[in-house]
Amino acid sequence: MKALPYYKFYWQDWRASRTVQRMNYVERGLYRELLDECWVEGSIPSDHVELADICGCPEQVLTDAWQMLSKCFKDAGNGRLINLRLNEERTEHDQIRAAKAIAGRSGGLAKSNKVTPLVADAKQLLAAASGCHIEEKEKKKKKSREEKHTPPPPKGGGCEADECVDEVLTIWREVCVPAGLPEVIKVTPPRRKALRERLRDQGWIDLFREACIYAARSPEGSWMRGEGEMRWKATLDYFLKPGSVEKTVEKARAPLSVLRPPSNRQPVMAADEAHRLQVQRMPVMKLERVGAS
Repeated sequence: MKALPYYKFYWQDWRASRTVQRMNYVERGLYRELLDECWVEGSIPSDHVELADICGCPEQVLTDAWQMLSKCFKDAGNGRLINLRLNEERTEHDQIRAAKAIAGRSGGLAKSNKVTPLVADAKQLLAAASGCHIEEKEKKKKKSREEKHTPPPPKGGGCEADECVDEVLTIWREVCVPAGLPEVIKVTPPRRKALRERLRDQGWIDLFREACIYAARSPEGSWMRGEGEMRWKATLDYFLKPGSVEKTVEKARAPLSVLRPPSNRQPVMAADEAHRLQVQRMPVMKLERVGAS
């Protein structure tokens, strides 16, 4: 049984709650986001980095608000948190849905002249209500674990495994960091997700290595090391944007004549300036002729 795409919101209870009244507007908004996540997933993680990623806010904002938000959730073990009121609402909804499902099946069997009608007693309803949501979550977790240990071949022949992610980080540390580019302190879940998306493309990791060499060691790539007018330095997040690595490699492979004009090119002189210089030289030329005669 899938989770319902909605849940009841009792606005009177919300406004009457002393805990909610003591929250500021930021804490109330984060609380609603975490309630929605808790309804969909059954629980929320206790790690502040993951919670900040769920709410779409900086980790420091979540940490500052957690002193008030922690009062609304209880420890469920295994690093997960639950909201007791939300669990009661889920159980009530599941009981109603289970009763309707059993009654509908019994009505269908009665219409088809089946001899054994299904009678739903209190124990059946309670077991179905309490177990349907947990069973659904366990199936999803089991499927997720299987996909993690035996991932399907990615599209395009790329690589999404952890060893490929580690290889990208090693290239950055060995090539770019010694050249003064920012070091990667932590691989956050959004950053790891972006890495896996880029690694789906076949050959991306080779292009990434070439782009890093251009940015860290090439004279033409000095603008990526903060030596330009803007003092901008390339970061790993810049290369993880779609198309950034490809554009950098195109610049690295472009001929020097395309990147900058030849140094021996003479500036084009305006016509009136050339005529003025010719007139200035005429008396000198005339004196030289007289002296020669």
